[in-house]
Amino acid sequence: MPLTEHEKQLHQTKVGASLVPAIIGVNPFQGPMDAWLQLTGRAERVLTSEAEARTRWGHVMEDLLAAWYSEQVGRDVVPSPTLIHPELGWAIATPDRVDTDGARLVECKHVGHRVAWHWTDGVCYVARPMARSCRTGCSLDGRAWRADVIG
Repeated sequence: MPLTEHEKQLHQTKVGASLVPAIIGVNPFQGPMDAWLQLTGRAERVLTSEAEARTRWGHVMEDLLAAWYSEQVGRDVVPSPTLIHPELGWAIATPDRVDTDGARLVECKHVGHRVAWHWTDGVCYVARPMARSCRTGCSLDGRAWRADVIG
């Protein structure tokens, strides 16, 4: 789901889980300097029309993947609010979904053909930054996480 205006404001001034892979150098598309420039307001994230289209399709696919996940595991999931670490107020995450009993965070990602070259021995290099984001998000409050990458 797209972020609310309030969540967008939070992500401009705090370290979100999706920014962590760039900060620690495991994001193939963004590095530590990009993250610093973005967080300090020296550069804003500008998406090309192609990247905007992929983002839009990612949001469409998110709903489908969440429905598929619910069916597969027998758990209902709903959009998750932005989580803020109780002691480290600069650390935030906005998981895609949370199950209705609140025990599990769910990330719904679609890895398309444009990143097929990242797949090696059955492991998607692009998924590694996403997995780091999931772990970071879950470390905010200790919940279990589940990431489904369908491509």
